[in-house]
Amino acid sequence: MNKRSRTKRLTVIALAVLAAVFFQLSGWLTPLYDPFSRLLLTIAAPIHAAGNGFSGFFGRFFGGDGDPAALRQTIDGLKAENAKLLALASENSALKAALAFQERGTDEIIMARVVYESDENDARLLVMDRGSSDGVALGLPVVTGNGVIIGKIMAVRRQSSTVMPLMDTRSRLAVAAQNSQETLGVLEGDRGLSMSISLIPQAENLSPGDTVITSGLEPGIRRGLVVGVIEKVNRSTQDPFQSASVVPFNSTLHPLFVQIIRSSQDE
Repeated sequence: MNKRSRTKRLTVIALAVLAAVFFQLSGWLTPLYDPFSRLLLTIAAPIHAAGNGFSGFFGRFFGGDGDPAALRQTIDGLKAENAKLLALASENSALKAALAFQERGTDEIIMARVVYESDENDARLLVMDRGSSDGVALGLPVVTGNGVIIGKIMAVRRQSSTVMPLMDTRSRLAVAAQNSQETLGVLEGDRGLSMSISLIPQAENLSPGDTVITSGLEPGIRRGLVVGVIEKVNRSTQDPFQSASVVPFNSTLHPLFVQIIRSSQDE
């Protein structure tokens, strides 16, 4: 294509653009593009409405208009609801375990809720919402979960009672280790911090990991309630006895519900 032809073509294009601008400004093209514009608006209308709907939903959910205070209030409300659901789930789990334990035995079980914990003489005492009017008496064993003993009743009032935990310095409990020799001993607490079995003959073969249960030799406390697990065995060739430290199960640390066992012999 020579220079003259190219110049002629550019001139035609320029005249066409100027003509289109003139007709647009004069309004002569409106009848032509109005139907097309209406078609585009018809197609875009549902999309626009859906966008407004989503915007309104998330605006209401997050407090509207991006208000930081409203957003924080919404988040706090969701956290509170989540905390309630977690508490209900924890209580439901505890009640299921208590029911399973109750169904396995023949003794009377008094269900109780732990009202609060109190500190006394470096020990953590549990106060429950069941008392003498419910059949609670001194010395009865208190278990949690599916049969883990946590202590004995040390004080009783008409509608409440107090549990002395096994880790209390004043606590004593007849126990047995589930080893080949069924080693017997007395479990003692130490200032609310630990538990141990002492005065065990050196001939007894204790090992870390052995489960400790109630021996059944103590009046009112049946055999087989789980106490904990031996963590460490202390031996000395110069001592005729050995001792073992015992750790409780996690379910005994802060129970929501407990079961007080009232044996038929207690009647």
